[in-house]
Amino acid sequence: MKVYNYVIVCVFLSFIAPAIADSVSCMDSIDKDCDFIAKSKGDDIYIYKSKQPKPVFGIPETASSVEAVSFLKKKNKYILIKETSNSNRTKEILSFDDKLNEFKYFYLTSEIDFNQNNKYWHGIYCFLSNASISSYASSPLKWAFDNVCKKRSETQSEYKYVGTDLFFSIDSVINGEMGKMQLVALNAKDNDNVNISNFGCLENCSSVSEFTGKINNKYVVKMSLNLGEGMIEGHYYYDKIRVLIPIKGIKNDKEIILKVEGKDGKIKEIFDGIFDGNKIQGVWDNKLNNTKYPFVLYSALD
Repeated sequence: MKVYNYVIVCVFLSFIAPAIADSVSCMDSIDKDCDFIAKSKGDDIYIYKSKQPKPVFGIPETASSVEAVSFLKKKNKYILIKETSNSNRTKEILSFDDKLNEFKYFYLTSEIDFNQNNKYWHGIYCFLSNASISSYASSPLKWAFDNVCKKRSETQSEYKYVGTDLFFSIDSVINGEMGKMQLVALNAKDNDNVNISNFGCLENCSSVSEFTGKINNKYVVKMSLNLGEGMIEGHYYYDKIRVLIPIKGIKNDKEIILKVEGKDGKIKEIFDGIFDGNKIQGVWDNKLNNTKYPFVLYSALD
């Protein structure tokens, strides 16, 4: 159950806040791209709008010895991420647009199923449009839980492993309406602290342009696409390399073909698959060494 009066065991752990490609850190930053910045004062983190003397939220977020906080900008969205590492793993994510009228909140926590001897995740996703921050007397994540989630806590849900990937459902609150989302945590069986960028969505997803998945059920990749009927442009990268690879292609109904061109104009790679709205699945063809592998891409948690 979600609780905001944290009881923290003073264990000195170090863990890294998730890195998100195409993002800019706005934590203690003077980056000109950041219209909102997070300033740390000891264990307290305040969020400010650029050139405004008062913080957006009157009460700061806090970070203890077992917590890590990051504040990023991706496109026109700002993302506050808080990870807690003690007896289990907890991730809280608040994102908002640069107009401060659209908010998304994720709460994910890990547990151990002692009957099955498995680790699994559960949580809640909340979205609120046409919103405004009318009360300043709360911290950012507390405000999101109270206003975006309407104080509705997560419940336990069923899960299953397919290989090393964990498929599970979480509760959702979309503009006050309760529902369910189906998620996947890539390589969760081998990792007790899955990076937030390695959670994907299969049902009732919010993202339609960002994807996370695998090639040959082995190589974790991220892809960003400008989708629509006709021509498509975007890029993808491998998690272990994190170099953006330009990609372009076409979409015809559910069929999608994406190609990577070399500097000489020759085709180096082809993703040939079926797009069902939340997932792209098909065959990846490496023309350089004439190898083909299956691939799957899930809508990312944006």
